[in-house]
Amino acid sequence: MSIGKTERLINLTMALLAAQRFIKKSEIFRVVAGYSGSAEAMERMFERDKDDLRNLGINIEVGGLDPLFEDEPGYRIKSTDYSLSLNNLNAQQLSLLALAAKTWQEAIFSDSAQSALRKLRSLGIENDVTTYIDAPIHIATDNLNFPEIWRTTINFQNISFDYPNSENILEPREIQPYGVAAWRGQWYLVGRDINKEAIRVFKIA
Repeated sequence: MSIGKTERLINLTMALLAAQRFIKKSEIFRVVAGYSGSAEAMERMFERDKDDLRNLGINIEVGGLDPLFEDEPGYRIKSTDYSLSLNNLNAQQLSLLALAAKTWQEAIFSDSAQSALRKLRSLGIENDVTTYIDAPIHIATDNLNFPEIWRTTINFQNISFDYPNSENILEPREIQPYGVAAWRGQWYLVGRDINKEAIRVFKIA
């Protein structure tokens, strides 16, 4: 099962966000799923990935592991650089955020959605965002596995399950979850595979 570019970018972003220190390229190539081939090929892949993330507005900080020595530089993403400042958004952007909050109609997201809407109202954004849509938006969370995965993620708990390997054979996984993400109507779990010591993305099926 090959790792696509989008999946690799998610892996890289989550790894750099979760890092407590700067991570060297050699470590990234070892623990982030999706980097393979010769050293030169992985180097080119990593440089393109950095450019892609920066073009998306994600700031990648570069620094040394030890300020007293000139060693190999490392990389990380500060959570403060990755977070969104509502005060810097215009009225249309804030209204679109309100629209996004209104799409979370499922009970599992209701508290978070209501909290988001309250924050947006405090900035003068009302619930009427029909200007920007032609039809209702729905993001499905009716998958039987989703509620458990969501709760373990927000509670910072490890989760275990069986998942196909590259030969499509089920094998047990123990994952330290970093987050869940929706992509083209499908949910994915991003986390650290404890046994493989690598960041992985799993389709929630």
